[in-house]
Amino acid sequence: MIERLLRAVASIWAPALVAAGPIVVLIAILGIYNLVGSNLLGPTLIGVLSIFIAGFVLLAEKTGYARNFEGQSSPLTLNRVAWLIIPIAALLAITYVTLYVWKP
Repeated sequence: MIERLLRAVASIWAPALVAAGPIVVLIAILGIYNLVGSNLLGPTLIGVLSIFIAGFVLLAEKTGYARNFEGQSSPLTLNRVAWLIIPIAALLAITYVTLYVWKP
């Protein structure tokens, strides 16, 4: 059943993401602005958008859409995706410090 779901998602997710991508970014900016205000918008926005990008890469890997890019000079591999954890963790740590630890 999961395989059928992944095949269904793989057939429609790329065009849907192209259409919904800018809308999701704008909604993220507005939502984050309402949550953290203008002082912390930058670091928090970077953290949230990095999570969106990492999710996009993982979705491309899991649905098989990444096979379309195998002929390129820098193919998506598990090692490259795993290295995304380090900058995402760093951005989340920066966001946590700016939200909860650092008081100007």
